[in-house]
Amino acid sequence: MRKYWEFFKASYQITFSYRVGIMIRLIRDFIMIFFFILPVMLLIYVPVTALLNILDWKLAGMSVIMVILTWIISERFWQYGLKSYSSASS
Repeated sequence: MRKYWEFFKASYQITFSYRVGIMIRLIRDFIMIFFFILPVMLLIYVPVTALLNILDWKLAGMSVIMVILTWIISERFWQYGLKSYSSASS
């Protein structure tokens, strides 16, 4: 019975650590897409469509609003991280 428990415990630890690694990568990728790639794409959209003379003012306004919203969200996320940060060396 003890060997069974040790096997179960080891397999659970391996499975859990594997899942945590996947979740960390997914969260990192989500943050990268939502807080960097999406705002940059929205900022590039308006000038490019204006240069091509296909600018839709509704979409331009929406993209500016989305850039501002993602900037506000990322700024609040950054401030939250700063408040909850504690140095490892002091």
